[in-house]
Amino acid sequence: MRALMLGSLTPMTARTIWRWLLAGHQVAEVWIDKQSGGVWRRRDRRLRWLAPPWSVTAATRRWGIPLREVGPPRRDPALVAAACRPDIDVIISSCFPFIVPEAILNHFGPRALNLHPALLPRYRGPCPMPAIAYDEALSASGVTLHVMSPELDEGDIVAQAPVAWPADGWFRTWEADLAEAFGNLAATVVPRFLRDEVAATAQTGKSTYIRRLPTNALVLDTNIDERRARWLTGSFGRIMPLSIAVEDRFVAVAGEGVTSRPRGAMAPARFSRGGVEVDVADARLTLRPWGRLQRKKERVRELIALARRSVAA
Repeated sequence: MRALMLGSLTPMTARTIWRWLLAGHQVAEVWIDKQSGGVWRRRDRRLRWLAPPWSVTAATRRWGIPLREVGPPRRDPALVAAACRPDIDVIISSCFPFIVPEAILNHFGPRALNLHPALLPRYRGPCPMPAIAYDEALSASGVTLHVMSPELDEGDIVAQAPVAWPADGWFRTWEADLAEAFGNLAATVVPRFLRDEVAATAQTGKSTYIRRLPTNALVLDTNIDERRARWLTGSFGRIMPLSIAVEDRFVAVAGEGVTSRPRGAMAPARFSRGGVEVDVADARLTLRPWGRLQRKKERVRELIALARRSVAA
């Protein structure tokens, strides 16, 4: 089977492509967002050298697959024509940031499929993973393979795979586990669905749609307690900075090395020898400032973890 892969420079798209190819199928082209930021490009380049099975460009180079950087397809008739070629059997989308035009959906019908990192119909929309982690809605953690529809993430479900929050509590481990589930559904379920061995069913249950996190979602203050603060620092604070309001400005802090003590009378946030102190509802926390060292540690740690997973695979 020959697929057109739509995605982004993420491990999820990479694992989808790699597992599909290793299962003996073909890829006509890979389309990614031409506006992907330098951070994503540098990350994919690092993975290409040290953990190739997690890199999109490593896959396209190994198999000689054209990699096309695209804008919104609905604004480009040439892209619609390129997608509707007769030598493409199926479209598989994973983390593709653009809406697929109805002309393409009409051409492929149920052969246009999307992989979504949540158990639909919960957490439809463009940012399910941060929203699931922020809400601690881990019962929605998983991957859904569904038929594309004109309405975002509302198509019939082909298969779902729950993915547990990792024992190490690290967002990157969770992302890698979800990426493996992406690849597994693409390699094992998509061919069976195209052979009519698996049927798609309509989505049922309460649906939610999340476009972005709430304003000030990652700000630590007295609106949350210590347990909630530790969840936010553990799930988000190891991959991106959180914020504390200190002297009428927001200070970026990291999620590692958090210490706490019982809170006395409410006191303003301040810098101290140990880092940045802030009151939450039931404790006073001390956190480290976020800086280049934290970013570098995160990158190195991810590279080592994915390189080890590559060897194990």
